[in-house]
Amino acid sequence: MTIHQLQSFLAVAEKQSFTAAADALYISQSALSQQIRQLEHQLGFQLFDRSTRQVTLTEAGRSFYRNAQQLQALYAHALSAPLPFSVCHLDIV
Repeated sequence: MTIHQLQSFLAVAEKQSFTAAADALYISQSALSQQIRQLEHQLGFQLFDRSTRQVTLTEAGRSFYRNAQQLQALYAHALSAPLPFSVCHLDIV
């Protein structure tokens, strides 16, 4: 699972639309659908019930959504947390 797949999943879940999520992520709808299919394949379960008019989370998708929100928050925190000087010091010549 990549952070892009996670962000894609969250966008579809929150927008309840592949089209709106793709627009928000600045990617094509087909690329977004492919990311979600790959994520579902990796996880081994379906995340969304899809119809022509509506996208809803499956029961497994609702459970995964809560975990995905936590993962995204941890990822954002890790990127924003300052590193100790000894870790981020580079010897540039």
